Amino acid sequence: MARVVKAAKASPYSVTRTPEGFDLRTDIGDKQWLDRLQKNGVTQAHLHRVAVNGLTYKITSDSRELSWGAGVPVLATPKDVRKATRGSRTLMKAGGSATKTPAVDDPFGPEAGRHVITTVGQELGLTHRQTGRRLEIALTAVAIIATVGLSFAVAVWVLFLR
Repeated sequence: MARVVKAAKASPYSVTRTPEGFDLRTDIGDKQWLDRLQKNGVTQAHLHRVAVNGLTYKITSDSRELSWGAGVPVLATPKDVRKATRGSRTLMKAGGSATKTPAVDDPFGPEAGRHVITTVGQELGLTHRQTGRRLEIALTAVAIIATVGLSFAVAVWVLFLR
């Protein structure tokens, strides 16, 4: 964990030990980053929960809406927590509409925190488990194959076996 703390010092993130590993979160209370967060129009705070198991680790990322009242950051209630989008940053426009832009060199986006974690993980020789996304892809593929197979079976039955 000391390596993650050291790597996070140059970022707007703070590190907290947990029973499973550690949390890396946007530190909205750090005066060093507070003005930069507000000036850059940051509208989300990110939390990366890292579970370490032997030589593997898993990252679960969430984001919460962040608003600004008289220069003070205000986090949305926990019911508004949603999974962080990988590879994009959400910026709120006037009128409440949202746009997505690539997270290229964005120190405030979810990818910046994930980068801190994966860099340290690689340095330590750990393997990153990405079970959530892979499982989602696998289940989608199984559903498509099952649908096509069932459609084919019904077509054969209707055309030849009736």
